[in-house]
Amino acid sequence: MKIINNSDSNGAITDLAYLRNVSDGNKEFMDEMINLFIDQSDDHLSSVKEGIDENSFEKVARAVHKMKPVLGYVGIDPEKYYLLEIELKAKTEEDMEGIQSLYVKLIDVIKMANDELRTQLSDAG
Repeated sequence: MKIINNSDSNGAITDLAYLRNVSDGNKEFMDEMINLFIDQSDDHLSSVKEGIDENSFEKVARAVHKMKPVLGYVGIDPEKYYLLEIELKAKTEEDMEGIQSLYVKLIDVIKMANDELRTQLSDAG
């Protein structure tokens, strides 16, 4: 699987269009969802890391599969940002070293996304 450029044409990783739509522009709800994503992102990454550390393809696959919809809420494309490639490798029980390498890149993406989202807390709506 070929990885696409790591950001959209504006350089952003996140896109709050979906969240704006489902929240009907309710800033409090959007802030709550953004904070929830930021607060839980470390837990999601820890679950993936646990699977890698245990050399458990099944745990890795389950953890990244659970992350996909969460990323969608804040407009992070799982295909664009390593998640689908990690999931595919895990499901085919192939290349834990490659999964580890992609995981390191995913950490950077989540950190950048969290930084973007923190700036959106004051601007959302």
